[in-house]
Amino acid sequence: MANQSTDEENNQIINCFKNYVQESTTAKKDRMDLNSQNFNAYHLRQDYAHKIAGQSREFIPKVANAVEQNTNMVQQGLMNIGPWFKVEPQAGISEDSMKVKPSTIQRILTRQLEKDGFVNKIGDALKLGMLGSLIIVKVSGKYVNKPKFVAERDLLKGQFRKKLVKKTLKTWQLNLELVRQEDYEVDPTGRGLYEIQHTYVDMHKVMEMAEGKDAIYDKKAVEDLSGSFDSTGSDQDWKKYQETALDPASGGYRKQVKISELWGTILDSEGKVLHENIVCTIANDRFVIQKPTPNPFWHQESPFVTAPLLSVPHSVWGKAMMDAPVRINFAYNELFNLMMDSGLLSVHGIKQIHMDWLEDASQVADGVTAGLTIKANSACPPNAKVLENVYVGGQPQEANNMLNILNQEGAAAMFTSDIRSGGADPKNVRATAIVENSQALNNFSTGMIKNLEGDEGSGLITPLLSKSWKVISQHIDDLNEPEVQALLGKSVAASLLAMGKEEMFADTVQSSKFRVFGVSAVMNKMKEFTKLTAMLQTIVSSPQLSEEFNKKYSFTKLLTEIMGSLDIDTYKLEADALEGGDLSGLTGAPSQASNEVPDLQSQVAQAGAASNQADLNPMAASQPASPQAL
Repeated sequence: MANQSTDEENNQIINCFKNYVQESTTAKKDRMDLNSQNFNAYHLRQDYAHKIAGQSREFIPKVANAVEQNTNMVQQGLMNIGPWFKVEPQAGISEDSMKVKPSTIQRILTRQLEKDGFVNKIGDALKLGMLGSLIIVKVSGKYVNKPKFVAERDLLKGQFRKKLVKKTLKTWQLNLELVRQEDYEVDPTGRGLYEIQHTYVDMHKVMEMAEGKDAIYDKKAVEDLSGSFDSTGSDQDWKKYQETALDPASGGYRKQVKISELWGTILDSEGKVLHENIVCTIANDRFVIQKPTPNPFWHQESPFVTAPLLSVPHSVWGKAMMDAPVRINFAYNELFNLMMDSGLLSVHGIKQIHMDWLEDASQVADGVTAGLTIKANSACPPNAKVLENVYVGGQPQEANNMLNILNQEGAAAMFTSDIRSGGADPKNVRATAIVENSQALNNFSTGMIKNLEGDEGSGLITPLLSKSWKVISQHIDDLNEPEVQALLGKSVAASLLAMGKEEMFADTVQSSKFRVFGVSAVMNKMKEFTKLTAMLQTIVSSPQLSEEFNKKYSFTKLLTEIMGSLDIDTYKLEADALEGGDLSGLTGAPSQASNEVPDLQSQVAQAGAASNQADLNPMAASQPASPQAL
């Protein structure tokens, strides 16, 4: 009876699991089709089945470059400005009353993020979000082998000798796992009934996880997997190829098990709750290798942190930033290839040849090469041509205009531009156009940056840090103790470890909050620079404004602000004693004993735009730039 009851429960779990997967897969089908197209564009793939032999099949990497450009901007915000997040007490809580100070939390968390390669993972996560709409990160931990080498004395043939011994210590560390959109199933209603993650694991690894005192899988159920490998992994390999550009390869003796982790609630066929807030593992869609187990995390939340870069009301998937640009990129490729074909035709053309007028037809057996002299026979009429062009291609002006329009529309859709990417000729771009273009891009991407950084209840990075600390504090006793001592000092580390993980979790999780500002700081510096340069242009355009500014404000401090907004190390540019550090001798520089107004237009390098004879009046920044300027 016990086995019958177990089999019946397993069948209910499998049926519930399959219904969840079917519901989620159906709801995200169109989204996955879009993802496939987006990743094809990222990997420079396009369907050219309609092309015939000899036609161009070039791919212009507009989408790929935009993805890399935006990713680098975010990574710059996490690497180049020093601290990019801060731990603070919750509202109403004094830092003095906290047993574990926010600075201690920040040090431990920062070290764990570094060990896990957080900056690179966030870069990859951003690419997944731009191409696949939803960023999915699973926050957990793992035990890793840390080698330790010691020199020991050994008695050999009556003599003591030293020998090197390698010992392996197991230590816990944070594990942030990026989840593919194809491998993630979620309740499409947004009510959070379930989340499912599919992964493929080698059979021998699954067996290891079913053995020993810390086994999490049922060994008997794992052994039953031996006959269920007929087609497992083949479809998965093809889907992964779409994203990674790695060709599907046969595993041979390598058996891979499809592991599906279900987090949430399991229902029976009548919709009643069988198990709530549990984790359950199904292998190869048929075998329950881990019975429904209460959520192992103390925070009792889902281990997944999800966030779209561009949210859609009432949608769990959101929208990908590259959905529209990919279509523009494909259209751009088609038009570019047609223009290339036309250019090639204008050089080579389509020719006709009179074979019966040739003295030796073998001369053109392999085609007509450049510089070939063709011998005509007596059958060739006077003034007639043995070889002549019947069609020569050309590039109409309309095609060039359309190519420019596609280029502009694609740049706007991808939050980039020729100015921003360095593709524009600086001699032909007005300063006002640069300011307007930068402001438009920064304003448009502000919402995306907010979704990326997030806050306590939404977004990506802030909830990611919060959940990461919850998991770390649950396993604080398992961290590498010498590393914690080196990080915090022996006395602080000793008192911290003496608290125990239960007290640590209770004290820190409820009293701490996280604030992320790194990416916003980079964006704010860009905005600050555009505002400062716009103000500077207004000042230099009027001697009266220059005089009034000089009376109340310092041009030295203004220059320092401008340099700071560009991340320039001002210390390296400071004049030393040999140079005197006195600028009074320069043209237009004010003397300390004089209130003379400096000649600003000569000092500011004409604000970068005077070389174009642009109208630098106070209203210039509000006037739309011409298409030529952009």
